[in-house]
Amino acid sequence: MRLVERAVELTAITAAFDRCRTSGSEIVVVSGAAGSGRTRLLREVASVVSDSGALVLAAAGSPAETSLAYGVARQLWQSAGIEQELDAYLNQAGPERGARPDERICSELLDRIGDRPTLLCIDDVEHADPMSRGILLHLQRRVGSRHVLVLLLAGESAWTTIPSFDAELHRNLPCQRLRLEPLSHAAVAELLDVPTTSARAAACHYASGGNPLLLGALIADGEHSGADDDGAPPAPAAQFKSAVSACVHRGDEALLAVARCLAVLDRTPSQRLLRRLLRLDAAKVERSVAELTRMGLLDTYGGFRHPEARAALVEATPAAERALLNGRVAELLYSEGADVTAIATHVLLSGELNTAWSAEVMVDAAAEALRSDRSTVAADYADFALRADLEPGLRAAALVTLVRAKWRIAPSAVTSHLPALRTALRAGQLDTRGVESLLSSLLWTGRFDEVLEITRGDVGGEARPACGSGAQAALLWLEFLNPSVLDGTQTDHSPDRHHGDLGMRAMATLVCAVRQKRVTHAAAAADAVLQNCERADPLIETVLAALLTLILVNELDRAENWCERLSSDFRRRGLISLTAVVAAVRADVSLRRGRASVAVREAGMALSMMSRASWGVVIGYPLGTLIAARIDTGMLDEAENLLRRPLPPELLDSTFGLPYRYARGRHALASGRPYAAIEDFRHCGAVMASWGVELSTLVPWRIGLARAYAALARADDARSTLEDQVKQATGRSAFLGAVALRLLSSLDEADQCLPLLQRAVGVLENSGHDREFALALAQLSNEHYARGDSKHSRTVARRAMEVARSCECEAETRELLLGGEQFDVADLLGENDDHYPELTDAEGRVARLAVNGLTNREIGQRLYLSTSTVEQHLTKIFRKFNVTRRTDLIGMLRAEPSNAVPAARLPMSPLTSPQKTPGNPPNNAEYPAAADTINVLLH
Repeated sequence: MRLVERAVELTAITAAFDRCRTSGSEIVVVSGAAGSGRTRLLREVASVVSDSGALVLAAAGSPAETSLAYGVARQLWQSAGIEQELDAYLNQAGPERGARPDERICSELLDRIGDRPTLLCIDDVEHADPMSRGILLHLQRRVGSRHVLVLLLAGESAWTTIPSFDAELHRNLPCQRLRLEPLSHAAVAELLDVPTTSARAAACHYASGGNPLLLGALIADGEHSGADDDGAPPAPAAQFKSAVSACVHRGDEALLAVARCLAVLDRTPSQRLLRRLLRLDAAKVERSVAELTRMGLLDTYGGFRHPEARAALVEATPAAERALLNGRVAELLYSEGADVTAIATHVLLSGELNTAWSAEVMVDAAAEALRSDRSTVAADYADFALRADLEPGLRAAALVTLVRAKWRIAPSAVTSHLPALRTALRAGQLDTRGVESLLSSLLWTGRFDEVLEITRGDVGGEARPACGSGAQAALLWLEFLNPSVLDGTQTDHSPDRHHGDLGMRAMATLVCAVRQKRVTHAAAAADAVLQNCERADPLIETVLAALLTLILVNELDRAENWCERLSSDFRRRGLISLTAVVAAVRADVSLRRGRASVAVREAGMALSMMSRASWGVVIGYPLGTLIAARIDTGMLDEAENLLRRPLPPELLDSTFGLPYRYARGRHALASGRPYAAIEDFRHCGAVMASWGVELSTLVPWRIGLARAYAALARADDARSTLEDQVKQATGRSAFLGAVALRLLSSLDEADQCLPLLQRAVGVLENSGHDREFALALAQLSNEHYARGDSKHSRTVARRAMEVARSCECEAETRELLLGGEQFDVADLLGENDDHYPELTDAEGRVARLAVNGLTNREIGQRLYLSTSTVEQHLTKIFRKFNVTRRTDLIGMLRAEPSNAVPAARLPMSPLTSPQKTPGNPPNNAEYPAAADTINVLLH
């Protein structure tokens, strides 16, 4: 590192030496904090003086040699080449040494100097032994008429430790004092070779405090790690930590002790606390803190400028000493009534719980950390407190805090604590939060029978524990998870009765939505619950229940908005499990809207946040969404791999097993195994029937079952299933009825086909199910085309493609439109038909009409082209396919069907009606037996 800001000092010292050549001896004293560049400056001065031919005599003090008599003097004599004379005198005994030793010792050195210009420099003079300081004072009284510059370098506060020596320096020779200030911001920028406005220069200047030693270490660490000069300051590594250690070890024992104590205390110290802790007088503590500040290690508030500087000092402190120091700090902080959080940090680091107050502090600090969303810290504090012999109530409080903290991060980590929670429950030591935590954990892992035992009081034949509202909320959640387990147990479904209990309101609202009670108020009630979940500490199932309510009542916009708000809040607060659950709901919403690739990403992210064990029985929800989204994106192999994952045995006995079963059925259908698909879809319906609930909004099993029947060409069974879905959806999930109507319209050539599709489009338009809306529009466009209404067909097709582009189902919608042989809307699809990549868009449209038997004139009328233009297109087409007749072209263009859309996403081909053309209007076949129900929907 270049001496950027030491040129002034260098010039001042060389100027003093030049004066000594003509005017006599002088003294220059240079002071500065450790690492400020004193030694580098001395070497630079010595080099300049030596090059001029002058004599240079150098020595340096050391803390390790302060008690060594004549240690510094010996170095001076050695540099003058007369060390043997000094040794000879010092080895003499008795009266031969004489009465004036300083004069006898110095005479040889003075003879060696003579009249030559001489630089006599001593670094770290404050560490010189007393005998050498006496020699130095004797010399400065004898060199006044000679040409000697005495250059002394010392620490910032050195002269306060040896005031008599400092006072004596001024008595005989002119004495000039120089102080090495920290490097300025501009100097740091110059050293880094970056503009002064650079953020890196500012960061490095602050981190080093302008200390050249620390700055150089930072730069060296950055070069070693390949840090970008335009970025942030390099992360401190080995050299920076070594520089920090070097700075503090250059001071006295008090400085080192204060530095280590400050590192242990972090940002909670006061000088009074330091004095009590180290048993030092105020002056020493104040001087040491000031010196550490001048070194650039501390800021003006007494905290370390860089956390790695503190870490270096903590690491350098022996473990036993560190633990003892933390224990003493904790005691002092407790005696002064400090905040429990500050005390708990040091109790934990001390590794001991020797007093009753220390365990209580840890329990209180754990609860405080949990309230401030420091879940990991709360778990550490509570776990440490439980190692002590706590009284039962305090132990139960610590246990509940530990469970709630772990539940936020990884619910599976709570399992080992459930027996202890049940024991505390039997003893009546759990509060409402504790009961909630116990029951929530048991339900999450599918241990439904144990929940019933607790809520009914059948726990080992003992008295019924006071579970309160926590038990009621658990029973409502259990009613959603598996109503059959309740076996007649009555639950309160009215959300209005539970204004003071967030969990109860959420669960009651969800059950009402499932039971089709008070559905019109469900969305507002869910909103109220979720508003109270923001910046609060809700249970996972409370948030999940409220969001699922919005899904069940088809409020997708609200659900999506809440997912965005809650995800941002929970992620910021580090609530991993809640963030994961919200991501799972958001994935479901994306899938329902038709954004399958987004659903894949969000469901995958949700599953990656927590382990399979931490998801418990709820894993069926995000896993089912991910499998279904993989199917919709054509990734059947990836979906199959997901189906091979092991699952908790309790999953398929819970409501969250239904999305998994439904997704498995969809995969079987897409893989060409319709019988396996039928079994899974029927199972979903049978489970709902046995529970007496209707969850088709969550799992549209009838739609899947109808598709499976259609794949087996069982049109009557498919029709019957869809009609059943239409009946079930009346007054409930209208969008499912609309989907069923869309598929029913493909079964027959009934006169009601067009109004059915119009009704389906009307319902789906504002339902939020964009994919289904786009497909319904495409079918409606085809129906208009089949009835000869080209104008409406093009209008609806254009709208279908607009919606399809917004929900990632362009290919599916395009395939459906092209399947209707709508060549007059081909220009709306944005690309040439996938069947004929060799042809231009215009050629592709002409070719499709030609192979369907239209004459050149008819093609021209259909496409608004002249007959000659059609002939030119056909000539180019024949040339590209190397044919001469239309009959050859027909065989070639119809040879290979398009595979652009995965089979799983195609409209049900068995449910698609025969080809309709403008000249072939639909017949008047009678509509099936469910016409009355459909008429109700239409009117």
